[in-house]
Amino acid sequence: MTAPLPVATDFAGLERFAFALFTHAAGEPGEARRHAAALDPDRLRALDRADAVPLAYRLWLAHLLWLEEVLHTLECRPADVTGVELAGLQALARARARFLSTRY
Repeated sequence: MTAPLPVATDFAGLERFAFALFTHAAGEPGEARRHAAALDPDRLRALDRADAVPLAYRLWLAHLLWLEEVLHTLECRPADVTGVELAGLQALARARARFLSTRY
């Protein structure tokens, strides 16, 4: 029996749930709404407990979204970010890119 991957290292799951998060936050279709949902770090507030994104993923995604904002705001060195965080930020960026290119 194999143990489940920890959320922080389940990059496929992070990408899938980040995409679901962006889709949920966008609500109705529209270019401006999709762009706003993919770039607004407050999008997590729109989620309710019945959402399809498990709590552990919501918490890790919240951390990654916060970290993304910090990296854009402050001077940070590569040594300030762990390898797991960097890989998570990359999964988040892939989900955002796929979301922004998707017409739903």
